Parts: sequence; C-alpha cells; structure tokens
Amino acid sequence: MSEIRTLVRIVIRLTPKPETRQASESYIEAQLDRLPDGSRSLPGVETFRTRIKWGKRTKEEIVRTDKVRLVQTNLVRRLQECLDRVDRARYHIEVIEDPDGLITLKPVYCQHCGKKLAEFFGPATGLHKKCGCGEYTAASLVKKRSR
Repeated sequence: MSEIRTLVRIVIRLTPKPETRQASESYIEAQLDRLPDGSRSLPGVETFRTRIKWGKRTKEEIVRTDKVRLVQTNLVRRLQECLDRVDRARYHIEVIEDPDGLITLKPVYCQHCGKKLAEFFGPATGLHKKCGCGEYTAASLVKKRSR
C-alpha cells in the first residue's frame, strides 16, 4: 500500500440566516486517511491521520493503532464538539457530504414530561435545561413513554 487512502470525509456548510448581518458562509471539513506504512513493525498496526478544517484553523492528528473504528469515533466526536460551538441563532447547519451517515441531528427530551427540549449533533450528556413543565432536568436522548 503506497498511497494515502481516504476512509471518511465529511463536509458541513454553515450558512448565515437572512436576519444575520456581517456573517459569511463557511465550511467545516473532517477527514480520516490511512497513510502508507513502510516499516510494518507490528502486525495489524496501521497509521491514520485525522484532520478537521474550519475556516483558517486546522487540527491534525497522526495515530498508529490497529483499531480504525476507535479513530473514526474520536474524529466524529471532535467534529460534533465543533458543531456544538456554532451559534444556531446565526447559522444554519447543513451536512453536504457524509456518505456513511456519521453526523446526525438528535433530539433531546425532558426526563419528566417527555417534551422535546432541543436538537444536538453530538451527545447531550451533562446537559441540563429548564423545561416548560417547570422542572430543571437533565436532557435525555430517550423520549419518556406515556403510561
């Protein structure tokens, strides 16, 4: 294997909402590549590169492991953290390229009444919100069933 092989490529467009002034369209790109490995010191261990580009910033990481799923999960988690930092009141988030369907918008619900509180791209662990039912609740990805 002598060439770089792209395993995952995700492109997300951030479009400013019409009422937002002085905001421009931007993109977030995430990529996971398998790099050529000439040494082959350990069987099954490969070299991977993850890269997240957002505007002028780029975060790149090189990892040697035999667990490609772990590297892929880590890349998706970091991308979801980037998306959680985007101001939803100013920007519309659109997933342009994600052939494997790794980035999905998930609703979170009140644990007391089951009402939908918000939608997030990443895990909502540790998120607490005030619900319309008057309870301050930890958000849950599972909707409460009515009895």
